Amino acid sequence: MSAKIIKEFLLYLESDRKCSIATRNQRLAAIHSFSQFISHHSPEHIDWYRQIHQISFKKTKRPMITYLEKNEMNALLNSPDFATPQGKRDHALLLFLYNTGARADEVAQLTISDLDLAIVPKRDFSSVLIKGKGNKLRRCPLWLQTVNELNSLITNRNESEHVF
Repeated sequence: MSAKIIKEFLLYLESDRKCSIATRNQRLAAIHSFSQFISHHSPEHIDWYRQIHQISFKKTKRPMITYLEKNEMNALLNSPDFATPQGKRDHALLLFLYNTGARADEVAQLTISDLDLAIVPKRDFSSVLIKGKGNKLRRCPLWLQTVNELNSLITNRNESEHVF
Protein backbone atom coordinates (compact mmCIF):
# COMPACT_ATOMS: atom_id res chain seq x y z
CA MET A 1 0.00 0.00 0.00
CA SER A 2 2.10 2.89 -1.27
CA ALA A 3 1.29 6.59 -1.17
CA LYS A 4 0.77 6.46 -4.94
CA ILE A 5 -1.88 3.71 -4.65
CA ILE A 6 -3.66 5.59 -1.87
CA LYS A 7 -3.74 8.77 -3.97
CA GLU A 8 -5.19 6.78 -6.87
CA PHE A 9 -7.79 5.26 -4.57
CA LEU A 10 -8.82 8.71 -3.32
CA LEU A 11 -9.07 9.97 -6.89
CA TYR A 12 -11.17 6.91 -7.79
CA LEU A 13 -13.55 7.69 -4.90
CA GLU A 14 -14.10 11.21 -6.20
CA SER A 15 -14.19 10.63 -9.95
CA ASP A 16 -15.62 7.13 -10.52
CA ARG A 17 -17.69 6.54 -7.39
CA LYS A 18 -18.80 10.21 -7.21
CA CYS A 19 -18.17 10.35 -3.45
CA SER A 20 -18.10 13.72 -1.75
CA ILE A 21 -14.92 15.34 -0.50
CA ALA A 22 -16.08 14.64 3.05
CA THR A 23 -16.26 10.91 2.29
CA ARG A 24 -12.81 11.04 0.69
CA ASN A 25 -11.44 12.77 3.78
CA GLN A 26 -13.04 10.15 6.06
CA ARG A 27 -11.35 7.34 4.13
CA LEU A 28 -8.04 9.21 4.26
CA ALA A 29 -8.41 9.70 8.02
CA ALA A 30 -8.89 5.95 8.45
CA ILE A 31 -5.81 5.26 6.33
CA HIS A 32 -3.79 7.80 8.36
CA SER A 33 -4.88 6.10 11.60
CA PHE A 34 -4.02 2.68 10.23
CA SER A 35 -0.58 3.81 9.08
CA GLN A 36 0.08 5.43 12.46
CA PHE A 37 -0.88 2.17 14.22
CA ILE A 38 1.51 0.24 11.96
CA SER A 39 4.36 2.71 12.62
CA HIS A 40 3.91 2.36 16.40
CA HIS A 41 4.03 -1.42 16.26
CA SER A 42 6.56 -1.78 13.46
CA PRO A 43 9.30 0.88 13.61
CA GLU A 44 10.75 -0.19 10.26
CA HIS A 45 7.63 1.29 8.61
CA ILE A 46 8.07 4.83 9.97
CA ASP A 47 9.24 6.15 6.59
CA TRP A 48 6.16 4.59 4.94
CA TYR A 49 3.98 6.24 7.60
CA ARG A 50 5.52 9.65 6.83
CA GLN A 51 4.77 9.24 3.13
CA ILE A 52 1.15 8.31 3.86
CA HIS A 53 0.77 11.09 6.40
CA GLN A 54 1.89 13.68 3.82
CA ILE A 55 -1.25 13.03 1.76
CA SER A 56 -3.36 16.01 2.70
CA PHE A 57 -7.06 16.41 3.26
CA LYS A 58 -9.10 18.47 0.84
CA LYS A 59 -10.95 21.50 2.08
CA THR A 60 -14.72 21.34 1.99
CA LYS A 61 -17.32 24.06 1.90
CA ARG A 62 -19.26 24.42 5.09
CA PRO A 63 -23.01 24.44 4.62
CA MET A 64 -24.85 27.65 5.37
CA ILE A 65 -26.58 27.57 8.73
CA THR A 66 -30.30 27.87 8.28
CA TYR A 67 -32.74 29.39 10.70
CA LEU A 68 -36.46 29.57 11.26
CA GLU A 69 -38.48 32.66 10.47
CA LYS A 70 -40.63 34.11 13.27
CA ASN A 71 -43.87 32.55 11.97
CA GLU A 72 -42.15 29.15 11.60
CA MET A 73 -40.84 29.37 15.17
CA ASN A 74 -44.29 30.32 16.44
CA ALA A 75 -45.78 27.30 14.65
CA LEU A 76 -43.18 25.07 16.29
CA LEU A 77 -43.85 26.55 19.73
CA ASN A 78 -47.60 26.02 19.30
CA SER A 79 -47.30 22.42 18.08
CA PRO A 80 -47.29 20.61 21.50
CA ASP A 81 -50.64 19.54 22.97
CA PHE A 82 -51.19 22.01 25.85
CA ALA A 83 -53.90 19.76 27.33
CA THR A 84 -51.38 17.16 28.50
CA PRO A 85 -48.53 17.48 31.03
CA GLN A 86 -46.08 16.19 28.41
CA GLY A 87 -47.28 18.83 25.93
CA LYS A 88 -46.81 21.58 28.52
CA ARG A 89 -43.31 20.28 29.25
CA ASP A 90 -42.49 20.11 25.53
CA HIS A 91 -43.69 23.69 25.04
CA ALA A 92 -41.57 24.88 27.96
CA LEU A 93 -38.58 22.99 26.58
CA LEU A 94 -38.94 24.47 23.08
CA LEU A 95 -39.40 27.95 24.52
CA PHE A 96 -36.34 27.49 26.76
CA LEU A 97 -34.22 26.32 23.81
CA TYR A 98 -35.40 29.27 21.72
CA ASN A 99 -34.79 31.74 24.55
CA THR A 100 -31.31 30.56 25.56
CA GLY A 101 -29.83 28.94 22.46
CA ALA A 102 -28.73 26.06 24.70
CA ARG A 103 -27.67 22.71 23.29
CA ALA A 104 -29.74 19.60 23.95
CA ASP A 105 -27.08 18.09 26.24
CA GLU A 106 -26.87 21.36 28.20
CA VAL A 107 -30.62 21.31 28.76
CA ALA A 108 -30.52 17.64 29.75
CA GLN A 109 -28.06 18.52 32.56
CA LEU A 110 -30.08 21.51 33.78
CA THR A 111 -31.28 21.28 37.38
CA ILE A 112 -33.83 23.44 39.14
CA SER A 113 -31.02 24.95 41.25
CA ASP A 114 -29.48 26.37 38.03
CA LEU A 115 -32.55 28.58 37.57
CA ASP A 116 -32.61 32.04 39.14
CA LEU A 117 -36.25 32.97 38.69
CA ALA A 118 -37.42 36.39 39.82
CA ILE A 119 -39.92 36.65 42.65
CA VAL A 120 -41.79 39.33 40.69
CA PRO A 121 -41.11 38.33 37.06
CA LYS A 122 -42.42 41.56 35.48
CA ARG A 123 -40.08 43.64 37.63
CA ASP A 124 -37.03 41.52 38.47
CA PHE A 125 -34.37 39.89 36.32
CA SER A 126 -34.48 36.10 35.77
CA SER A 127 -31.63 34.01 34.42
CA VAL A 128 -30.26 30.50 34.10
CA LEU A 129 -26.77 29.14 34.65
CA ILE A 130 -25.89 26.80 31.79
CA LYS A 131 -22.98 24.35 31.95
CA GLY A 132 -21.56 24.03 28.46
CA LYS A 133 -18.79 22.06 26.81
CA GLY A 134 -15.70 21.68 28.97
CA ASN A 135 -17.77 22.60 32.05
CA LYS A 136 -17.75 26.26 30.98
CA LEU A 137 -20.50 28.24 32.67
CA ARG A 138 -22.60 30.98 31.13
CA ARG A 139 -25.56 32.90 32.44
CA CYS A 140 -28.46 33.59 30.07
CA PRO A 141 -31.36 35.96 30.70
CA LEU A 142 -34.86 34.51 30.57
CA TRP A 143 -37.93 36.05 28.99
CA LEU A 144 -41.06 36.59 31.05
CA GLN A 145 -42.96 33.94 29.07
CA THR A 146 -40.15 31.42 29.64
CA VAL A 147 -40.13 32.20 33.38
CA ASN A 148 -43.89 31.66 33.60
CA GLU A 149 -43.64 28.30 31.80
CA LEU A 150 -40.72 27.18 33.98
CA ASN A 151 -42.49 28.23 37.18
CA SER A 152 -45.46 26.03 36.36
CA LEU A 153 -43.11 23.17 35.50
CA ILE A 154 -40.96 23.23 38.67
CA THR A 155 -43.58 24.02 41.30
CA ASN A 156 -43.32 21.69 44.35
CA ARG A 157 -40.19 19.96 43.07
CA ASN A 158 -36.78 19.51 44.70
CA GLU A 159 -33.94 21.82 43.59
CA SER A 160 -31.68 18.85 42.80
CA GLU A 161 -34.12 17.48 40.19
CA HIS A 162 -33.65 18.04 36.47
CA VAL A 163 -35.89 20.74 35.03
CA PHE A 164 -36.96 18.72 32.01
